[in-house]
Amino acid sequence: GGDREKGREALEREYEASSGFQERLRLKAQELMTQLEWRRRQLGKRVKGEKERVEKEEEKSRKAFKKKAEEKKTWEKGTQDRVSNWRDFMKGNKSKKIKKKKVKT
Repeated sequence: GGDREKGREALEREYEASSGFQERLRLKAQELMTQLEWRRRQLGKRVKGEKERVEKEEEKSRKAFKKKAEEKKTWEKGTQDRVSNWRDFMKGNKSKKIKKKKVKT
């Protein structure tokens, strides 16, 4: 068992030292590095796209909130104006009572 293991290790070291193995190792490492870089860029694109989508969604929400607040403010001002106009109208009616004319038949 021990001599066999030593023989195998010696063959592996010899093979690993060969130029053919070194070239294949270099190509495989280059391929793996290329794949890792491609994945990193793809992930970066996805993250950027998601970030842009979230920012657009937040901007849309802010605009909707602002519009709703503006509409509420406008409505409340309109309500105050209507109530004020109604009160003025009612004050005017109290001081100027319209007398009904009697129609002779």
